[in-house]
Amino acid sequence: MERPPGWFRKAAAKGHPGAAAHLGAYLFNAEEYADAFAWFEKAAIEGEADAAYNLATCYERGLGCDADDAKAARWLETAADAGLSKAQYALGTRRRREGEYSRGYALIDLAARQGLPEAEYEMADANARGLGVAVDAAAATAGFASAARKGHGNAMRCLAWHMIRGSGCDVDVDGGEDLLLKAA
Repeated sequence: MERPPGWFRKAAAKGHPGAAAHLGAYLFNAEEYADAFAWFEKAAIEGEADAAYNLATCYERGLGCDADDAKAARWLETAADAGLSKAQYALGTRRRREGEYSRGYALIDLAARQGLPEAEYEMADANARGLGVAVDAAAATAGFASAARKGHGNAMRCLAWHMIRGSGCDVDVDGGEDLLLKAA
């Protein structure tokens, strides 16, 4: 893989956290995990949310460092607190797995409100089935529709069934069947 431009490395070396985060991402994609980890750490300490998220990934998978679940969780929380939707979603799913359903869904909802398709789908499913939230067919249908517009296949299928059944929306059998075909 081609080396990043020299000015990019120079900016990162001079302490520019954005450049350090991007350099880390470049190195991570080149599978130079130890170097990527070092740049992610520098950028994350300086408040770069994407770098904190990527650092959490490194700690979680032991890439460029020893695996450390506690450090992974701490950096993921840092990125989520900074408003990074993919970190909010990841931390929310982690909290749900740990049995913290209301906190987990609150984080997933934050990510969904920012338009992250996976989070929109997850919250729509929660609304449809009453998982950690009250059953709300209209909110479920709206969430599935938003994620489906962004190409989320499972959301398309769920929206199609909501349309066919008239769950949270008017019955639209033809539209639902068309959407099922599109999702296939």
